[in-house]
Amino acid sequence: MSQSLNSLLIIAMISLILFLVFMRLTQAKKEARLNISKKEQRNKSDYTLEVLTEYISQRMLDITTSNLFAQDLTEEQFKRKKRRRKELKIALKKCNTGDSSSRAYVISYIFDLLVKEKNLDERTVDYAIPFHLPGKMTSEQKFITLLHKLEKKNGFKALGEFITKFELDKPKPDGGYRVLEQEVDEIYKKVMGKGQISTKDKIEIITIMIYSSYKGFGVIDYIREMSIDGVSGGVSGMPEFSQDIFSDEDEEFVDHVKKVGMSSSLESVWVMYKGKKIHFSFLSFKTSSELRRVVTNVYKYGYPGQLSETKPAIINEMADGSRVTVMRPKLAESWAFFIRKKYDAKKVELTEVIKHENNEAPIKLLQLLMKSKRNVAVTGLQGSGKTTLLMALVEYINPALSLRIQETKFELNLRRLYSNRNILSFQETDSFSGQESLDLQKKTDGDVTILGEVATNPVAVWMIQTSQVASLFTLFTHHAKTFAELVFSLRNSLLNEGMFSNEKIAEQQVVSVLQFDVHMRQSEETGERFIERITECIPATFANMDEAQKELINLTDTESKMDFLIKMQSVYYLQQTQTQQFIENTILEFKDGKYITVNPISDKRLKEMMYELNKEDQNELRYLMEEVWGGKNH
Repeated sequence: MSQSLNSLLIIAMISLILFLVFMRLTQAKKEARLNISKKEQRNKSDYTLEVLTEYISQRMLDITTSNLFAQDLTEEQFKRKKRRRKELKIALKKCNTGDSSSRAYVISYIFDLLVKEKNLDERTVDYAIPFHLPGKMTSEQKFITLLHKLEKKNGFKALGEFITKFELDKPKPDGGYRVLEQEVDEIYKKVMGKGQISTKDKIEIITIMIYSSYKGFGVIDYIREMSIDGVSGGVSGMPEFSQDIFSDEDEEFVDHVKKVGMSSSLESVWVMYKGKKIHFSFLSFKTSSELRRVVTNVYKYGYPGQLSETKPAIINEMADGSRVTVMRPKLAESWAFFIRKKYDAKKVELTEVIKHENNEAPIKLLQLLMKSKRNVAVTGLQGSGKTTLLMALVEYINPALSLRIQETKFELNLRRLYSNRNILSFQETDSFSGQESLDLQKKTDGDVTILGEVATNPVAVWMIQTSQVASLFTLFTHHAKTFAELVFSLRNSLLNEGMFSNEKIAEQQVVSVLQFDVHMRQSEETGERFIERITECIPATFANMDEAQKELINLTDTESKMDFLIKMQSVYYLQQTQTQQFIENTILEFKDGKYITVNPISDKRLKEMMYELNKEDQNELRYLMEEVWGGKNH
């Protein structure tokens, strides 16, 4: 019995020891799992976009400011590091000015830092953006991912492909153009599905987003690089100062917000694509300081000065030729910017601008207007294609003629398209006015003057001056809606600048130089651009006073002289009270989707054009007026 008891005690002791060992092992496993979980949490917090952006910012600062002499480098290593640092400094300085190569260099540098120093890989990449859980991704992250995927195939046309393919340029029920958050979510599901995104692509997307916050233009940085008409921000939503005006107690305002919703000026990214202004309402600058940062950086190319309360608006260009306009409170109700990408490396042909049925007639006519050295105004609203048409027309100006371009800011970039021609562009500066620039042009052997945009009174005066004495002929753009408004606007500019005090005389000066108007328009429904009409300006004719003087001298009896003087007095008052000093001769117009010829060019102007044309072009013009405009192809 004593032996049995001893055996039981031994078994009990062994069981207790085994139990204690088991409990210890279990506790150790729990602690290990807890430590792993804590470590993983620490890892996740180390790889958020905010932390990575801060890391990149600090590393760039260290790299560009560190003391190379204290790093114990060989002479070759020192020179290599010094050269690389200089390259990086230059790229950082130029990357947010519209310089695409510098932007690409900085993005590539950030990518290397993330991979080689921060060890961003397939295990940690989803900590920054939850690519593996699309439901947790923001609409901005989904949009950048989609754009990045499309860019691989379509290059800078990716955003246009995104808009067109998914019909995001179709108007909403209220007639406006908007891209909504739910639309982006649906497109992401449709395009990405359950498809895997490679680790390299994920890191590239993270790099783009870090760059946009660190050195780029925030949520519009990737958009600005695309082939679009332009992008703007801070132009919709409730301004920051207005949000304190209304309270929850204002029942009418609360009801209004519930009905239509309310956004702030931070949710204000508008993309202009093929003339349509589309609100990307799912994108937000997040904070007012971020919007301010974008506004104060986007215009910096060429150091145009500081945006301040004393200089609250600046117009400038970017390194790629884009025009940028920025403004701030108190001039505007919020910080805002407008970027117009007018430069296209591809030379546009007239056949690409004028596409509709029977387009041969306007194309041939415009070519002959250029060849016969006619003064031509290209009018229309913003985004209607005025600048594009003007750039295409230059091809048909005699290559032997030298072109002088006057602009507020360089936009036409004609030397990039016609590099083998004699072209020189001028722009206003703070120290050299447009008038001084125009006077200078007279001493530069110029034959043709092109005014980028006649939008102010002084520029209108320049146009009249150059058309009269400074060049063979003049081309310009204007925002007038009708031909009469064009004449009256130019006339009023002459009066406002003190060139004339008599309204009729000022108008006569305008119509004496204004020969043809090509009016551009864009369809609100389809976004297509077309020539709405081509109009000839015919100055009103008045009685020849020399002939009247001779007739008066030949009259002998008093009664005849009195009758003649009364007649001439009537003519004088008729001339003074005549409402228009010009006749609108509509040559061509756009109707029912095709171009229709209306009236031929007046005989006097036709003779002037014939004089400037060679035999072949004379025959072509004669054929157009007699056969096409003669009624056979109406």
